[in-house]
Amino acid sequence: MIKFTGCVTDDGIFINETKTVQQKDGFQFNCTKNGRSFTFTKTPPPPPYFPPPPLPHPPKPLSGDCKLGQTKLVSHRFILECQKKENEEQNAFHLNACFSQPKNNKMKRVKVEVGKTFDTFFDRKDGLGIRHKCHSKGDKYFYDEIGCIIGKEFVKPDEIFFNGTDAIFCIQKNLGKLQLKAINPEKLVQKICSKSSEK
Repeated sequence: MIKFTGCVTDDGIFINETKTVQQKDGFQFNCTKNGRSFTFTKTPPPPPYFPPPPLPHPPKPLSGDCKLGQTKLVSHRFILECQKKENEEQNAFHLNACFSQPKNNKMKRVKVEVGKTFDTFFDRKDGLGIRHKCHSKGDKYFYDEIGCIIGKEFVKPDEIFFNGTDAIFCIQKNLGKLQLKAINPEKLVQKICSKSSEK
């Protein structure tokens, strides 16, 4: 008579060696051979994993939310200050001032308040220069050349200054850059006269 020794799983599977199998009910069946005898253990399956519910997202700070009075420098030129406007629900950064020169420029930097203008002269003796303005449009910031200075006169872009003897053209070049150009007064007078005679 042959005698079989070993382990039998709950599913009726006979095991006669050290081995681990998974039963249909999910339990791990461990059969261990110890000389001529066998022992077994059953390990229950791990509990089903349910991921925790997602944490509620904290509200994102609204665009431009900041602490009143806080300042920051943008593009080495524009000074923004945290302010609360009447028509706004929250604090936001607004243009407060501009520097007349970028940080890496060797020329002296002057702080120009928003809405104000600053004149740079390339010929102080004759009072020839360019007028700049610090301003913003929406969330964009500008330090633009808005006109020419001739003596004490402000001349708009693409206009001509003429005092009867001198004629100087305030030319608008590419990218809004302005340039002063002297014009022969005689040609200018002839041009003005011809236009008026046509009328």
